[in-house]
Amino acid sequence: MDEFQTEIYTISNITALEDIKKIIKDQVVDPTICWQERMLLYRKVQVINERITFLGETRKKEAL
Repeated sequence: MDEFQTEIYTISNITALEDIKKIIKDQVVDPTICWQERMLLYRKVQVINERITFLGETRKKEAL
């Protein structure tokens, strides 16, 4: 998970982050995965959402 988080933190393109999030969200609905894997996927989406929020707030401050 740390490696994933580090990778996400290097991405500054919100569209790219949203694309990654969509791919992960598509995996969450797979009925063959166990609940532990599903929880890891949810955590990855949470990390991406946090990064998107951070980038959005940073861009708002830069615009001022």
